[in-house]
Amino acid sequence: MKKILTGFFLLTLFFVLLCFPQEVKSGALDGLSLWYNSVVPILLPFLILSNLIIATDSLSLFLYPVSFIQKVIPGFQTELFYPVILGLFCGFPMGAKVIADLVRSHSISVKQADALLPIVNQASPMFLAGFVGVHILKKQLSFSQILFYLYVPPFFILAFRLLFMLLPLPISSAVRNSTKNLNRKKHRKEHFVFRSIKTKFSIEQKNSMPLNMEHTIWNSFHIVVTIGIYMMLFTISARICMKLLPKGTPLSLFLSSLEFSTGLDRISQMTAFSPYIKTGLILALTSFGGFCTAAQTSSLIKDTGISMKSYLFWKFLIALGVFFLYSSSVSSS
Repeated sequence: MKKILTGFFLLTLFFVLLCFPQEVKSGALDGLSLWYNSVVPILLPFLILSNLIIATDSLSLFLYPVSFIQKVIPGFQTELFYPVILGLFCGFPMGAKVIADLVRSHSISVKQADALLPIVNQASPMFLAGFVGVHILKKQLSFSQILFYLYVPPFFILAFRLLFMLLPLPISSAVRNSTKNLNRKKHRKEHFVFRSIKTKFSIEQKNSMPLNMEHTIWNSFHIVVTIGIYMMLFTISARICMKLLPKGTPLSLFLSSLEFSTGLDRISQMTAFSPYIKTGLILALTSFGGFCTAAQTSSLIKDTGISMKSYLFWKFLIALGVFFLYSSSVSSS
């Protein structure tokens, strides 16, 4: 029965594409153009570099400047900073890729990954400043205001979740001492890595670096191409669905969340909402990322144990927080 339904769905989809050739063409061009101009130049170099950092065990050296936090908060892992830095700087879906790699390398737990993923999977500052701030919002909000509305709710939720994750109960003195001993060992290990990094690379670079480099390039290229295909398919779907529905229908608001870059443009042109409501919806959709980004994230975290349901729940909750934070600031001003 499942096979019959799948075949019927694919056959129907095939005829739908045949009925809307112009929307298919324009959607594919828009999706691939956005991918080529925005995703490939930013994401691909950092994907290659991130894979090399993890593959060569250089993560502890990369995070050495923030290792002192382990002395302040027992049990805190400096590895948690890595997806935060790359995820927020590079944008969707770099945060998901880094977290999946850290889980596979056993650097962080699945529980920590579940807490981090909705936070670090965000739009990049360059996308926020250029596309959202200038093209969509027409400079209605400054760049600092956009960052404030988009980053305060997720980091508030992250602090709340990590607080209960890392410090659920007062730990006994014996556990505290054992934690300190583990931190000292790890601290000494980081010093050893720092001192012997030249020796380590001189030995490993000859033996494994060419293989790691080739594998890293192909793996990164595969991920970037997969992202481009998702962007193309979701943009085509959004174009066809919006062609069939009038602009004023409530369902068109949902369809705007299929591919969020084209969806943002769609929301900015809606006349059914006031300017303040539209700005709040634009910020909320930017925070959520759309279902295209969710599909990309799902493909990157497969076989890691990270919950996609938890990711969607928290992203939706964060988007609501962004909307109400902006609405409350506007109403109070």
